[in-house]
Amino acid sequence: MTRILVDTNILIDREDLKEVSEGLQELLKILNETNNKIVIHPLSLEEIKNDKNAERRDIVLSKLKS
Repeated sequence: MTRILVDTNILIDREDLKEVSEGLQELLKILNETNNKIVIHPLSLEEIKNDKNAERRDIVLSKLKS
């Protein structure tokens, strides 16, 4: 199993209140089908916690806990 470190922007794009882009959908599909593990850098979590958009911040953090 390969571990894939994703950027904060990918996390927000994936977990936000909007549709996920086709390119990101395809990337995530390939990563899941090829038995890769997506990991989140602790600094990315800190960036999300500092998001001034409280609604988006709370939604993204709640989804990352699951």
